[in-house]
Amino acid sequence: MRRRALVRTTAALTVQLLVASALLVGASLVGTGADLPVVVAFAAASVALFAVRDRLPDVGVVVGHDIDRYLADLWTGAAAAAVTALVLLGATPGELQAAGGLVGLAAMANHFLRPFYALAADLVAWIRGSSAA
Repeated sequence: MRRRALVRTTAALTVQLLVASALLVGASLVGTGADLPVVVAFAAASVALFAVRDRLPDVGVVVGHDIDRYLADLWTGAAAAAVTALVLLGATPGELQAAGGLVGLAAMANHFLRPFYALAADLVAWIRGSSAA
């Protein structure tokens, strides 16, 4: 049961980081750097997504993934983009794009490491089970 929760949580984290990456790279491609209006725009997007998270359409489970959960958590990706832009305040569009690329890289590393997270969770459960006996 805990393994399933771990896999779902890491999948949701991957989606959230990919949203943050897309926002950061998108802003840089428009030609804006990490300035205050970009931070405010990302924060406003986060607040708007948070406000409508319960009114999003029900998609259900697709290929074993709970799309509704991912949609309800999209606001955290926008919040992560706002925090990243705030930390990099004054960065050029190229630097903002590089930061978005690094956030996307972290998302994909998290995605590819998910089987190892599950393996580690199984190993911990096995050790706890053998020590309890």
